Amino acid sequence: MLLADEPTGNLDRDNALAVTDLICSLAEQHRATLLMVTHELAVLEQVDRLEKESNTQSKAIADGKQELEALKQENV
Repeated sequence: MLLADEPTGNLDRDNALAVTDLICSLAEQHRATLLMVTHELAVLEQVDRLEKESNTQSKAIADGKQELEALKQENV
């Protein structure tokens, strides 16, 4: 298991995507589960499963693409 706590927190968008690509590639190459915490919506486009957390609830989402679109609309 690969744990990444906001690995792109202080990066610009291009570098954040590059780091995320690298982390995802490493996880895939080693057949490891990747658990990444992020607030960056651009990074979320690269994942295949998403879990949204709030102070009061946790929501697992099998299809992260629909939830990502909803999150983008909330943050516009």
